[in-house]
Amino acid sequence: MIIKSGRRFIQEHSLDKTKIDLMLSRLRGTLNQVNPKDLKNIFHIDYRNLATTSDLTLKESSQSRLSKAQQEFLIKSVAGFNSTFPDSERIKPELDSFGGREGNMISHIDHFLRTMVLVGYNEGITINKEEPIFLSSGEKKGKSDYVINRDNTPRIVLRLIRKEDRKIRGTDPELAFAANIFEMYATYWKNPIWDVYGCITDLNSWNFCKFDGNEFHRCSKTQKLVLSPPSIVALALKFIDIIDPSKE
Repeated sequence: MIIKSGRRFIQEHSLDKTKIDLMLSRLRGTLNQVNPKDLKNIFHIDYRNLATTSDLTLKESSQSRLSKAQQEFLIKSVAGFNSTFPDSERIKPELDSFGGREGNMISHIDHFLRTMVLVGYNEGITINKEEPIFLSSGEKKGKSDYVINRDNTPRIVLRLIRKEDRKIRGTDPELAFAANIFEMYATYWKNPIWDVYGCITDLNSWNFCKFDGNEFHRCSKTQKLVLSPPSIVALALKFIDIIDPSKE
């Protein structure tokens, strides 16, 4: 069958929560260890085929959501933190220029996320690292790399793209994407109030997706982070708009 649209695909493969929960409980290992084959078998999603998810369009953020002083603080903080690393471990002004060690990648991501929350909010937003993932049954099935919560309710689950050494077919982004889809599903049903967004990143690229309880949505446009004020502010605003779309 030729897939003509994400909407048609979703309609023909509507989610059966009872069936999916049973399949998740039978998975070997944790949700961190799922692979592209698991993703196709359970959710009928293929990382390489955008038609297997609905489209996600992130709005063009208004820079007025952050004051000039807030933007300057964010830019100076990210740039200052970046300068504490050796040149080979820094974010550069060029696209896809970070090729440093995983530990330093995580440090850059952690600093960016926490600084973004610091300048964007006075209270109500928390970032949890390595938060346990639970199925609807209460079974623990791994850990999320990061969960950003608004008023104690998950808004974004973030999965790092790591250099995997497991003998599993699939690229590192494919493996991160598969894990992110599974954790979005589990996170949504823990407290199904708001849509849950996902994001996979290797620091250079940030790919967003969403689960609304019925469909998975994926943004075809990749957000990039380089060492320049417009790039730093633009990425922060994407997160702020997702965390709190009503914020003026």
